[in-house]
Formats: sequence, C-alpha cells, structure tokens
Amino acid sequence: MVQLVAYTQVGGNPTYLDLGNVSIKATYSSKEIQDVTKQKSDFTHNITLPFSQINNDFFSHYYEVNVDGSYRADIKAACSIYVDSNLTFEGYIQLLKVDTLKENYTAICFGDVANLATELGEAKLNDLDLSKYNHILSQANVENSWDGETEYTGALADGDEILYPIIDNGAGYSGVTLNTEDGAIKPRDLRPSIKVKALLDGVINNAGYTLNSTFLNSDAFTKQYMTLGSELEGSITNFVDGFKIGMTADQAVLASTSTFINLDDESSSIGYYNTSNNFNTSTKSFTVENAGGYSFKMQLVVNTVTDPTLGLYVYTYVNGVQMIPGAVLNKQVTSIGISVLTGEDVLLELNESDLVEFKAYSYNSSYGFTIKNNTVINGVTYDSFIQLVSIPEAVEGGTVGFEAGNNLLPKDKQIEFIKSIFSRYNLIAEVDKTIPKQLNIEPIQAYRDAGASKDWTDKLDVSKSMVIEPTNRFRKDELNLTDKEDEDKVNKWWQTKNSKVYNSYKFPFYGDFGSGTLEVPSIFSSFAPEKFSNNRMFIAKHFEYNDSVAEAVKVKPKLFYYSGKKQLPPASNYKMLNSINGVYTTKVEYPFCHHYLMAGTLVTSTDTDLRFRSGSVLNESDLVESQTINDTYSLYWSKYLNNIYNKDARMQTAYFNLTAKDISEFKYNDKIFVKDSYWFINKISSYAMGMDNSTKVELIKIIEGASSESCNLTRTTSNLDGTTNWIDSEGTAATPTAKCCDLEGLTFTNNECWWKTGRG
Repeated sequence: MVQLVAYTQVGGNPTYLDLGNVSIKATYSSKEIQDVTKQKSDFTHNITLPFSQINNDFFSHYYEVNVDGSYRADIKAACSIYVDSNLTFEGYIQLLKVDTLKENYTAICFGDVANLATELGEAKLNDLDLSKYNHILSQANVENSWDGETEYTGALADGDEILYPIIDNGAGYSGVTLNTEDGAIKPRDLRPSIKVKALLDGVINNAGYTLNSTFLNSDAFTKQYMTLGSELEGSITNFVDGFKIGMTADQAVLASTSTFINLDDESSSIGYYNTSNNFNTSTKSFTVENAGGYSFKMQLVVNTVTDPTLGLYVYTYVNGVQMIPGAVLNKQVTSIGISVLTGEDVLLELNESDLVEFKAYSYNSSYGFTIKNNTVINGVTYDSFIQLVSIPEAVEGGTVGFEAGNNLLPKDKQIEFIKSIFSRYNLIAEVDKTIPKQLNIEPIQAYRDAGASKDWTDKLDVSKSMVIEPTNRFRKDELNLTDKEDEDKVNKWWQTKNSKVYNSYKFPFYGDFGSGTLEVPSIFSSFAPEKFSNNRMFIAKHFEYNDSVAEAVKVKPKLFYYSGKKQLPPASNYKMLNSINGVYTTKVEYPFCHHYLMAGTLVTSTDTDLRFRSGSVLNESDLVESQTINDTYSLYWSKYLNNIYNKDARMQTAYFNLTAKDISEFKYNDKIFVKDSYWFINKISSYAMGMDNSTKVELIKIIEGASSESCNLTRTTSNLDGTTNWIDSEGTAATPTAKCCDLEGLTFTNNECWWKTGRG
C-alpha cells in the first residue's frame, strides 16, 4: 500500500492524501559526476490527486479562486511517502496546478537538498548576525585568540572562532624594526579572522539546517580560518565605529544660511554602512564611543543654476558648537551645474559621548545651492556621503561587532561561499532520513569508502538490456583547480613571475573525447606568507607598494591553517604595544598562519597543505623538510576522478527488481555488487511505488588502484631537494616515468620527477 502524507504548512499536522488509483514514480539522483558543483535532490514525477474531501481540505479548495484558504501554493509543505510502512521518499510537496474539468490536483514532491539554494536566496555573508562573537579589542584578547580563548562579550562560545593572525595590512612591518618600539605591532593594525567551520555553521543553521560530518569536525577543516575586513579602507579600528552615510533625497541650502546635512541613508546595497549604529540617521548625528582623534571624509554632489562663484563650507559641530578648525569642505564652485566636491577633515580631538553633526553653509549672500543625493556623470554614479576614516588608538577597549550588516564579513553571497567550500573539498550532502533538516556532509570519496556492500545480482532483470558504456560523456578536456587572482604584494609578484595563481593546479585529462574544463567556483584568493629576512617569522602581506610606501589593498577572502604558536629562533623577538596603557611587551612566540597545517616547525610528508597541489613555496629552505603529498587534490579529488578517467571506467545501465525496502534503505555510497564487479549508484529512474516493475538504475564502476591508464605507480613522498619517491602496485620502490610525473602535474627532468619549479 502506498501512502502520501502531507503536513500542514501551519502546525505540521499530518494528512494522508487520497491517491485514488494514482501511482507515484520517483527518481533518485546522486551528485552529478559531470558537474561536481551541482547537488541534485530526489524528486517525484507529477502526481495527480483527485478532488476528494481529504484533498480539498488540505489544499483549501484551491480551485475556489475567491476563497481565502489556509493553504498557500507559494510556501512548501513537508511530505513523506510510504510503501508498506517503508519510507521511500521524504521532502516537500508543491502544488503545480488544478484542473477543474478533470477535477484533480497536480503536485510534485522534491528532496531537501534542492532547497538549500532557495533558502539562502540572495543573502550575503555580512547579513549574518554573528554577534555572539563580539569582543573587546585589546592586546590581551589578541593574544588570547592565539590560544583559542577569545573572550566574547555576548553569548557563550568556544573561544577559538575568532583569531587574530599577524598580517601586514600596510603597517610596514620589518624584521629589522619589529623588536623596537617604533616598529611594534599594534592590535588596532590587526584584523580578525573567523574559523571557517563557525562561518559554515552560521550559514547552514540560519537556513534552518544542521550539519553532521566527520570531515567538518576534523583538524583538516576545523583549523582553517578565513580573513576578514579586507574591504575596509583603514585598520581594525575602523571596524568598531566605522560608518559611511549618504542621503536619500536632495537638500536645498539657501543663500547665507547653514543647515544640518540630511544624512539618513545607510543602505549596504549601495556601499553604505553603520557598523556599530553609532551614527543616528534620525538625528543626523554621530555619538563618540571612545575619546581620541577622529577625522572624516566627505563627498558632496552640488548643483547650482545661477552664480558660478558660490562658496561652500561644511563644518563639524560638537555638542552644538562649531569646531575651528573643522571644515571638512572649503570649496568654491567654479561652474554652473553639477560639481562633485571632496574633502577630508583635520584630526579632531573628541571625548566619549560627544555628539558630532555636520552643517553645510553657503556664504554667498544672493544664491544658494542644492546638495544632490547622487548623480550620474559619463556613466559613473557619484553619491553624497560622509565617512568616518580615522578613529583613535584608544579604540582598543572598544567592541568589535559581528552584528548583521557589519563590514568585517565579506559581501559575497552565502550560497557562493557554500559552493566554494563544497566544491573545493568535493563534498556531497545527504539529507538524513531519520533526523529532520540534518545534512550529512563528507568528501565524496570518504563518503563512498564508508558505504555498505550489497549484492544485487539476483535482482537483475535479465529480460531487459544491460548497457555498458564508457564514461566519455562525463569527461572533460582538462582539470583546473585554482584560487582567484588578487592584488596583494606576494600574489601579484607570483602571478607575474609564474603566469599563474599561487594556488592553482591544472593539467589535461588523457583521452580524445573530453569536452570543456572541470573547475570549481571560488570566492577565495591565495594566502601566501613571506618570511622576514632576519628571523623565521612568516606573515602575509596584504598591501602593495606605491612609490615605495606600503599601502593596504582590498583583497579577496583568504583561507589559511592555524598551527598554533611557534617559537622564534634564539635572539629573535618582536614587540607589541598596548595602546590603552602605553606598555610595550616583548614576544618570542607568534601565531603561525599558513597554507600548511604543521605539527612541528618544519613541513614534513605527514603534514597537510591547503593548496590544491603541493609544490614550490616561498622561503622553502626555511620551511620545508620534506614536501607533503597531503594536498587538496590528493585527499579529495584524485581517487574520485579515477572512477571517471581511468581506462577501465564504465557506466552501466540495467533494470533491477527493487523492493520498497531496497529503496527505503539504499544510500548513494552503497557498493552494489552485480555479477563480478562493484558499482556506485548514480541514478534510480522512475521507481514505481507499490508496483511490481523493474526499475532502471545507472551505475558507475568502482575502480581501485592506479589513477590512470598510463601509470601504475604511486607517489609516496617528496624530498627537500625537489625529487619525489614512488612505488609500484606491489609497494616496491620504483623509478617514476615521464607520463606518471606529468599526470601528477610535476616536472620530469634528467630521469627524475621534480615537485619544485627547477632543480634547486
């Protein structure tokens, strides 16, 4: 007996819908192997439900167009399908149409994973409310973060979600001067990073799901962090009180009069922000949170239609008193029409709780002017705004906020972040059949390796054709795994020198029938630290030189591993300044942040590399003892691709006599034995529930062993001198071939396979 249970949209009460004589067919599809970024969910074919009292009540007599019923066709409703008490489908029901002549409803049921993109919609990462990670900016908290003990001001958290890596954001750190007071590291110059697992949890939980994963809870993932605050113009101190406020409407300024500027637009969609809500858009005023020096930047779009000699001042007022000096703008309009005026204030010393306002003044006795909220000139939009660009050192002690709308988290879409993570590690998501809204997530190969073995040989319908075909229709011409290009010093240098991104791995697939490129979407650029020349301190440099002056640049989010604190060499140290009390302290340990996850002080073959493929690295002799082969490609891609690109790869389409219990209990990682081989299920098509029909199943052969038809060797280790070690299929040391070396994306020279660029 087939039962379709639908749950009311309000209250979740079950209704056993009347199926009449209708049969239900369902298709179950795993991750499409030809597009590793796409998650496909299960779905039923159209289900035709008759008009009946039960069905009419559930759908609120939807055919009655003037009846305001409780059922809404634009909102999903949960559903389950049972065959003889076996749960064969679980997801959501959607009403497609109603036929009043035939007196029936047409609906479809679809699985849960397909809704993740819908649930996230257009939401951006900085739309998340992560205020539980709010904390005080202080030297103590910076150093606490290195031990995984950040102290938060909000809800309880583990303490390791926020980390302060030492990154040069334009401060001009030097290994020669870091141990001096003039060259000391200041907490306000550092920007926080967030644990990737914490951010992923935030996105998934906000969409109404929970995660269950061995991989996501392993060191390989939980020790990953993502840089933050890269789009801000200043240092970490701008995160605390920062704002950029515009105008929603034009404003007239009369002749010889002054008026407070109507600063009332903080819309993030056009680049405005009000990080800590210290700027009140109702009163058009800014409340100072911490005493010290402040400066403001202004851009005004001014329109005059009469006298081109109008003069314009914009003054800052503190507690109702005009500040002298304090003119953000002191400009003379020299032409009739639209003028875009910019200016930056001198430093103003302000006290805690001071109220700051901005007045525009026309000193022409005959004519005024109009401040336009925006205008378009030669296709470029110019806005009128005031921006806080500098705040005091004493902001140490202020709150670093992670509320919704903050400028710490990037403005990338949440779904793009999810795709970037899922694709990078070749993850597959499976909806748990017993725990509602739980996603079981693992790298696809680890997921498959954990699957149960099942023998379907006796279920094979031998009366129907069994079709064996190569995997050519899924093959690509080449593999291209890469981070994005970026503008920081090291990335630009590497991109220019090597004509490729620092973290990229590209090679052609062998065979004549591939089409296109297999690549992964990514919002990330490469994290590429450098070592100071006089000690072993590795830090990233997110700046570029402008006339020999280091200037911060806007960079993309970057992933890195945190390997804990590392000891500097003897006699090496650096100083940190506590700006609150003016005390300098000397440090001999620093937080080691790199694309390597290292157990010791040097990289060994058992460590992990965040890059797609381990290879040449900056300051190699000071960092690498023996290059690791535990990179992203080796761990999460190689074996998976082998099932598609190996010469023995096969697709099999056959018909099987599957029971409701088979459908209820199957998982996509089941290892299905048929006659003489094991296979993975790629797709079960049109399973007819409750019917005694065989079902079409698409299978992918499980390939064990070598990853290519052209190489039966396996790389085991990489040596510091740049060479590599290999074994054959029996585990005996072997000499690599050019073909094997090439397939690994390495360089074959002088009968050696080299993992480094060059030989030394």
